[in-house]
Amino acid sequence: MKLSIFKVNQLGDSIVFLPVLQKLIERLGRSQVALYTAPIASEVFGPWVPDRSFILPKDQFMRGWRSPSTFSRLFGFASKNRSKASLLDVDQGVTAHITARLFGGIVRYGGECHHLQPWMQSATNELKWNPSETITEWSWRIASDLTKEITGSGFEGSCPMPDLSHLLDENSSVRGEIVIHPGASREYQRWPIDRFVRLAEALSTRFSVIWIQPQEVCDVRISGNVKVVRSRSLKELTTLIRYSKLYVGNNSGPLHLAYTMGIPSVSIWGPTSDIWRPTWFPERHLILKREGFTCMPCDSTFKPKGVCLNKGNLHGCLLAWEVDEIYNKTLEWFDRNNGVRR
Repeated sequence: MKLSIFKVNQLGDSIVFLPVLQKLIERLGRSQVALYTAPIASEVFGPWVPDRSFILPKDQFMRGWRSPSTFSRLFGFASKNRSKASLLDVDQGVTAHITARLFGGIVRYGGECHHLQPWMQSATNELKWNPSETITEWSWRIASDLTKEITGSGFEGSCPMPDLSHLLDENSSVRGEIVIHPGASREYQRWPIDRFVRLAEALSTRFSVIWIQPQEVCDVRISGNVKVVRSRSLKELTTLIRYSKLYVGNNSGPLHLAYTMGIPSVSIWGPTSDIWRPTWFPERHLILKREGFTCMPCDSTFKPKGVCLNKGNLHGCLLAWEVDEIYNKTLEWFDRNNGVRR
């Protein structure tokens, strides 16, 4: 076994890592890779998931050392699939680092990980983030440098857009000009749901609008010509975004699907670090960040804070955006990317 890859994350992190995994599989071959990942990531990775894969929900993986059954499974897999090198990417936790130290070889590459105490870290080569890079470009550089050490040559060129064809349903008949997804994994990253509703209703007077109802957001009543879809699968979600003309939402996993497929987007950002900006076709994506908040971004490059720290103006960076303002910017952005509607 040549390489162990640790990538146990949620949707957005997995999407931006996909081109890195695809390149590593292409260069090294499936039989030379062992992958530690989560169910949602394995769905994103699709046909690039190696046969030697340990798939476990993120929360269970993070607490693996506390559960005898989980620890036994992890220990058994890692022992059987010892590697010469490990890729820890940019944001893996203590379980990944300990496993890499014990079973992942003497060459272990990752990004600087200030979210872990020094004794928890196991990377033998830590690559710092260059502020000019997106998170995908940073991951690409880390993997390229690792590949150069173990094979003699790194990756040529810049990071390519990944292939998401395995996540598209070509037979789907549900189409909308504008897709709105009001969710995000953390509540303090979401523009208020009632404002999203009013935005959807206003846009529906001029466009066919699809509202994707996420699990983390309460059910809403929407009037007007808005089609509400409860996305039952990642394939359905990806297909809805792929065949739209504009995506509107918060900074979240689905937004990165739009980035990855080159679908124009309008996104409302609050605490998020600039590292999550789009890697491909940035001119197609309108990122709305209200200036003047000294606390922004409160999320670090490596780890979200989880709560708003601006106690004097709670969630002010998101609440500063009014519906009319977002509506007008959305109209302008649609026209710029799709031609003016008559």
